[in-house]
Amino acid sequence: MAGNGGISLFTLGLGFGISLAVAGAMIEVLLMRRNLAAGRPRQLPGCMLYVAGILGLAGIVAVLGSFLLSGTIGPALLMGAGILSGFYGAFAVLFLAYLFYEHFWPGR
Repeated sequence: MAGNGGISLFTLGLGFGISLAVAGAMIEVLLMRRNLAAGRPRQLPGCMLYVAGILGLAGIVAVLGSFLLSGTIGPALLMGAGILSGFYGAFAVLFLAYLFYEHFWPGR
């Protein structure tokens, strides 16, 4: 890739991965609150597990599509690395925030 194309693909993937992690966490919290309000126990697996599986499948499709269309997998791997870093980095931060809120938040 010429110039900053690799960095911009990685950054785009990073933003996409973070967005997916935040959206998945928000959906998970809404579903958990709805289940608790209805008196149902929490059901597993959660939304975050589904999103991780979908991201893995989308990554395989992206690598195959990139190879078939351009003859190289470089752009797909760069963007995939950004998505992977963003999603799991944001997932870890959100999970730690949840643990902090549940166990160490004053007044709970």
